[in-house]
Amino acid sequence: MINVSYLSQRDNFNLDGTKNESNECMISSFAMVLNWIAQKYFIPTLVMSEYEYLHIISTSSLKEGKEDRFWMALHRRIGNNLFSVLKLPLEFYEAIASYDTIVERLKAGFPVVVGTDISLFLPNATGHIIVAIDYDELGIYFHDPYGNALTGYKDPNGKRVYYTKKHLKSLLNNTKCSPLRIPV
Repeated sequence: MINVSYLSQRDNFNLDGTKNESNECMISSFAMVLNWIAQKYFIPTLVMSEYEYLHIISTSSLKEGKEDRFWMALHRRIGNNLFSVLKLPLEFYEAIASYDTIVERLKAGFPVVVGTDISLFLPNATGHIIVAIDYDELGIYFHDPYGNALTGYKDPNGKRVYYTKKHLKSLLNNTKCSPLRIPV
């Protein structure tokens, strides 16, 4: 298991101070992974709250066109720029989300930011972002910042939730992920 500290999006706020728990999954997920990197590479100044990360995303000069906090490409670009500045041998890249792709990166020792389709578990919703942290031959363990999809998110605890390969067929339907790798 990759030791990623869990962050819940249910306690997030907008930059103006208003509560916003419903659409902050990408902020929480990337903050979880960046905080893991801070611990792994002993960079205490990199540890940040979701609010601090939202501020970085919202004010970034790396935005292109109409990009905002909902664009995974922007999060990858900001992460990769940060890795470059800190001289970390890492990069986020885009991949099709699949059991095999996620497990390959977990075996390499990296958590994976994963885009999902949660409409099967929450009918009025579509996209959602979670973090893969562990696996076995039957499924993958995730930190889901909104809770447990299998309960229709009635259970707000998304720490180390387990989704089987059967669940993953629905969750990973035509979605992408942002794995980490050491560039060659």
